[in-house]
Amino acid sequence: MIEKLQKRYGFSPAVKMIDGGTAGFGLVTGIEGCIKMLVVDAVKAGNEPEVIFIGIEPEDMYSWGFDLTPCIQDKMPKLVSLVIEQLRADGITVTEKT
Repeated sequence: MIEKLQKRYGFSPAVKMIDGGTAGFGLVTGIEGCIKMLVVDAVKAGNEPEVIFIGIEPEDMYSWGFDLTPCIQDKMPKLVSLVIEQLRADGITVTEKT
C-alpha cells in the first residue's frame, strides 16, 4: 500500500511512510518526533470493525518498569477523558461510580 501511495500521490508538507510489518517496538526510532501519526493495519475481528488508536506518549521508550512514570501519571486524566469521549460517541452510556 505504501508503494502505491508514494507512486500515485505527492504530499506537502512531506509525509514519512513506514511499513512496520511485525516490527513492534522496533518502530520506535522510526516514529520518534512525529507531529501526527496515522496507523493503518489489518485487523481480524470477525467482521469489518472500525479501529481507533488512542495513544499516550511517554518520556522515552527505553526505560521499562511496572510503575507509571510521573509523565504518564500526569497524562492519565486526558487519556481517560479521550476514551470516555470515544465510548460516548459510539453510543455507550458512561456513568461515574460514586
